[in-house]
Amino acid sequence: MSPSHPGPFFYEHFVEDLNFSISDVAKMLGVSRKQLSEVINEKASISTEMAARMEKVFRTEAEVWLKIQMDYDLWHFRKSGKLDHLQKFTRRKAKTPAR
Repeated sequence: MSPSHPGPFFYEHFVEDLNFSISDVAKMLGVSRKQLSEVINEKASISTEMAARMEKVFRTEAEVWLKIQMDYDLWHFRKSGKLDHLQKFTRRKAKTPAR
């Protein structure tokens, strides 16, 4: 099962449940409405800067937002097929010195 993008969770709990508009929250975070909307609509990732802003304004831990984003990004990257051409590392046997 795919991990969830943090944007919709943020929207539900910090915009909708608190009866704010996206514009209100964007202003609180000091970002543009477009920037926040892109995160909420899963078109952009939560950056370290955005996570730090969320931490400051909503007293949440930036690391939590970044972990959720990392899990989402890593899962999708692994499923993308971009690693398929790589070979797993196998240790070679050490050569014994000649006597």
